[in-house]
Amino acid sequence: MFSLEQMKALVETYESGTMIEAARRMGKSKSSLSVILSNLEVDLGLQVFDRSRRQLQLTDSGKRLYEKGKVLLRQAEQINQFSMAVAGGVEQQLRIGLQSELTLQDFAREFQALNTSFPHTRLIFIRDSDQRLEAGLANREMDMLIRRMVEGVPQNFEFFNIGSCESILVCAPDHELNNKTDISFEDLLPFPQIHLVTNGTNTDLLKGAGERIEVQRLLDQVQLIELGMGWGFVSRSIAEEKINQGTLVPFFPDFTCTGNAIFMIEALCNSRDSLGPAQRFLIEQLKRRI
Repeated sequence: MFSLEQMKALVETYESGTMIEAARRMGKSKSSLSVILSNLEVDLGLQVFDRSRRQLQLTDSGKRLYEKGKVLLRQAEQINQFSMAVAGGVEQQLRIGLQSELTLQDFAREFQALNTSFPHTRLIFIRDSDQRLEAGLANREMDMLIRRMVEGVPQNFEFFNIGSCESILVCAPDHELNNKTDISFEDLLPFPQIHLVTNGTNTDLLKGAGERIEVQRLLDQVQLIELGMGWGFVSRSIAEEKINQGTLVPFFPDFTCTGNAIFMIEALCNSRDSLGPAQRFLIEQLKRRI
């Protein structure tokens, strides 16, 4: 049976090109390294090095063993890091509820930083109605909830202001609104507003602007607007992607300077639970969005 030390000796020797350099990297003498490699060949019953040549070379079996050894050493390092993380109290998973009108792209930088700093914490993103998300946090079925800010946070929740997100007015390129100039409020009335509704809560930014088609998923809202069935406010992170693809265009009514809407975002945690290292890190990253 081989050891990790033997496998590391093989990898270091082959990658460094000389036994002297490999021994230096491993903090061993050349003679000690030679013994380790010889024992590896004996233990496995394989000839790893081609000793018929002056220059250090691997046999075909040695090359295959080297490739497998690299994988094994990476896995061993991952196991070691995972064990250290668990021993240090790092969460094995983090369950994050995300309101349907928010996108992962809105928080891409923060989630990427979390994944880099805590690679062994599994991230689980949960989508549901606003009531179920809030109930899930209260019942400890998730660890954090990210949503649009609302009035009156329940007493058992800890609240964090994490900045804002933006929505912009868009329609399909062939929609009649795209061909209009000086768009008034009345110009919107003949066309349905494709309105994203969560929790049955009306967050209509242009209330009374014609008929509405209500959807509960952001993807459905975007697809209906792309089909030319109406217009709507869409999260900037998604809208800009679709604008670049040519499936949506922004428009700017004359009663608004920018054609956009900004809304505040909050992160909620259960105040009865202590925050682990990964969750604290994510909250600090999110707070920097302000």
